[in-house]
Amino acid sequence: MIQKDIDFITNAKRKNKRIVAQYLALYTECSHLKKCLVTFTPADGRLSTLIEIRQDFFKLLNRYKRNKKDGDLTIKYFSNIEFTKTSQPHIHIQLFFTNKAPIIKVFESVVCIEYDNTHTNSLSFANDNSKIFTYTIKNYLNFDLQLEKLKYHFKDLKYITSSQKSISNTMVKYLFRTVKFKTKNNRYKEILNHISNGTIVIKDNKCIIDDSIKLDTKNKIHKNKKVKRSKEHLYKIKDKIRRYKRKYKSSKKVIVIRKKPRFFEHT
Repeated sequence: MIQKDIDFITNAKRKNKRIVAQYLALYTECSHLKKCLVTFTPADGRLSTLIEIRQDFFKLLNRYKRNKKDGDLTIKYFSNIEFTKTSQPHIHIQLFFTNKAPIIKVFESVVCIEYDNTHTNSLSFANDNSKIFTYTIKNYLNFDLQLEKLKYHFKDLKYITSSQKSISNTMVKYLFRTVKFKTKNNRYKEILNHISNGTIVIKDNKCIIDDSIKLDTKNKIHKNKKVKRSKEHLYKIKDKIRRYKRKYKSSKKVIVIRKKPRFFEHT
């Protein structure tokens, strides 16, 4: 396996890990709500048709959930476009709700539109809302190289769409660094519990943390560790230096090269 393939796999796994974390954070916030899964598969097999279905679905959902009679403003969603082994595109939309009436209306409205999609649509409600509904992100939990290459072929497509979390990613990263946690895998749930208990207060992008749950960073010893770089990485740096030297050989510009160069400055 060449270095290019290794880099592709590493980046794909890193991206998948972020998407799984995004889903789990939203699920943690909405775990108390009811859940359902909507699936659409266009019979013509076209990705453009599927994108049109997704746009119409969310457009109608935003309209029906604001209905004064049977609307539901608590509705949140997480959607993912997938490909089957035969490269058939389809979409899974997981919805969190308290009232299912607007979801049923949207589903029936989209099915009635002539997209050329017939029996391949489904709406299923979860019988047990205590169980996690990870079917939507199964391709991100189980790495498949061929599938990742197929997705990369349509790299401009936005595969994932989801509702916003109540806490921004920047704030979550800050809390991960400054709060003491009892568990490793349920840190986001602990943050939500602290917010409900009042030990963490977030307002106007500012955070107040109670001293009882703050991480003690004063006595923390920071050791300077030397970063071990692979031979391939060093070869890339040397090759980059040679190319820049050749480029500016006849130029009067001075090249400033650092010990660990990430970019070059010209003065």
